[in-house]
Amino acid sequence: MKKSKAIKQLENLSGEEFSFAMAVKAYRTREGLTQEQLAEKLGLKKSYISNIENKRDFVTLEQAIRFAKAFKEPAKIWMTFALQDMVDRTGVDVKVKLVA
Repeated sequence: MKKSKAIKQLENLSGEEFSFAMAVKAYRTREGLTQEQLAEKLGLKKSYISNIENKRDFVTLEQAIRFAKAFKEPAKIWMTFALQDMVDRTGVDVKVKLVA
């Protein structure tokens, strides 16, 4: 997936590669939501949102699609972030790209 200018800026600010965790936090703060409010919107526990944002927990593809639907954004993007996180955990230097 080609990185947008916004993603590149977020990576420069954070000093780390863009991830599902960063996407969730960026969405939540953009919408002015607390972790608790986002958890309610998704029907999840606040602790789970916190664990995702702090990379203590990872999401499945099904969960990534659930986030995308709740955020009214393309599932492909959220699935790509989730898959990339899974690959990164393995330590293999591979970049994920979904093709429709």
